[in-house]
Amino acid sequence: MRAHQAAAKMAPPSPDASSSDSPATGPAREESLTQIAADLATISANMMSKADKTDLLAEIRAVIREEVMEVRRDLTALERRVEELEAERAQIIQHRQATDTATTRQGNVLLELRRNLEDLDNRGRRNNIRVRGLPETAGEALPELLLGLFTHILGDRAPADFGIERAHRALRPVSAEGPPRDVICYLLSYSLKDEIMREARNQQNLTYMDAQISLYQDLS
Repeated sequence: MRAHQAAAKMAPPSPDASSSDSPATGPAREESLTQIAADLATISANMMSKADKTDLLAEIRAVIREEVMEVRRDLTALERRVEELEAERAQIIQHRQATDTATTRQGNVLLELRRNLEDLDNRGRRNNIRVRGLPETAGEALPELLLGLFTHILGDRAPADFGIERAHRALRPVSAEGPPRDVICYLLSYSLKDEIMREARNQQNLTYMDAQISLYQDLS
């Protein structure tokens, strides 16, 4: 009796509740399940198999191995080129050292030759006297002028013949306002030349033809 009364007190069921489809069991759920199944099928189709992965890894390893081999070949070629350049550099250094040594040797030889030439030249000039201050005139006869000068220097000890083999003025342009050019003369007798030079040094103020005269060794 009480159960019947409780059932009578409950609200009557809605007329739409029994007639409409629930979301959990209706077409929307079926469509969602269909989409999920399609997505799973797509994912499964896109997923690589174990064999495909193995092949891909093998291909990647092959590419890496080839790249490494190429790098090694480049390094080997580079090392070979470096060795060649080092060998060329060593040859250049050796050649330069040999050239420097030869140049130094040749320079020493040339210097010695120059000294020998200067010595020979000075030996050839050892009988020369350079006369400075002797007046310069047109058409002058230098041997006669020198004969008079040397006789003036030696006085009573002057020989009859001074043995003047040659005489000439210094080879420079004539200057109308400047001093006269030096006279260089060669005497056959070195002892006579030395006597003239010594006597000229003893005379403090040597004058001749109203000119101050100086005598010097004629050296190169």
